[in-house]
Amino acid sequence: MFELQFEKATTLKKIIDAIKDLVKSCNIDISSSGLNLETMDVSHVTYIKVHLPIGMFEKFTCTRKHILGVNLTALSKILQCADNNDVLIMKVQDDDDDSDILFSFKSPVEDEEKKKKKKKEKPDFKRVSEFSLKQMSIEMEHLSIPEQEYNAEVTMPSKEFATVCRDLNVITDIENRNATNWVASIHVQKSRIHFNMRGDAGVANIQYKNTKNSAVSIVLRCEVEQGFSLRYLLYLARANTLSPTVYLFFGENKPMMVEYLIETGGYLRYYLAPIATDDD
Repeated sequence: MFELQFEKATTLKKIIDAIKDLVKSCNIDISSSGLNLETMDVSHVTYIKVHLPIGMFEKFTCTRKHILGVNLTALSKILQCADNNDVLIMKVQDDDDDSDILFSFKSPVEDEEKKKKKKKEKPDFKRVSEFSLKQMSIEMEHLSIPEQEYNAEVTMPSKEFATVCRDLNVITDIENRNATNWVASIHVQKSRIHFNMRGDAGVANIQYKNTKNSAVSIVLRCEVEQGFSLRYLLYLARANTLSPTVYLFFGENKPMMVEYLIETGGYLRYYLAPIATDDD
C-alpha cells in the first residue's frame, strides 16, 4: 500500500495539466524515492520526466514499489474537482496491483480564530470529496535519458517564455493552425537569445539580451542554433504556472531540455527533439 499527502492540491493539478495534452495515459511509479513519471508523447517528439521527492509531501507511506497505469485525461478531470488549497491525499489501500487509486480532497475551514492559533489538535475541514480511479494496464518500454552536457544554458522567467511562444504563433496561418508544420528557430549567442518564426502571415523576430540587469541570463560554451516544432513549444510553455523560472538547455544535435523546478527538489523536465529549419 501507499499513501501520499500533498499540502495543496494545486501542485499535482498543475503538473497533470502541463502534460495531459501530450500524453493521454502513462505509468506513475511510487517508491521509496517519491513519485516518478517518465513517458514519451505518441509522436516520439517529447520525452517527459517528473520527479517529486519524499520531502515534497506532508505525509508519505510506501510499503513497496507501485506502478500505476493512469488515464491522464480522467485524472485531470478528477483533480479539477479540488480547490487549489485543498489537502490532497492519494493512496492505494492494499498491495493488489489492480486496486483503484483513491483520491481525497479536504477543504480547510477558513476561520480567523483558528488561523491565529499556532497549534491545533486536528485540522477542521468544511468539505471532504473522495474519488476512485481505475488503473489501466499500460505496456511501456523503459525509457531514460542520461545526464547531458549542453552547449548553452538559458535562464528566463517562465511567463516570458510562454509569452514568446504565443507571440511566435501570431504569424502562422490563422485558417490552418496545424502548428506541427511550423518550425521556430532558437539561436543562442553569448550576448543574446534570438527566437525566429517564419509564417504565412510574415516573420517574427524576438530577442533577449544577456545583460547585467536583464531577467534573462545565458551561460555559453558554444554558440548553438536549432529548430523546434512551434506546436510543442506551446505545449511546453503551459507549465509556466509551476515555477517562476524556466531553464532551457541546448546542445548540438541533442534535444532541448526545458526544466521547471518544483519545491524541495522536485522538477518537471521536457526533452524536445530538434527538427530542421528552412535554413539548414
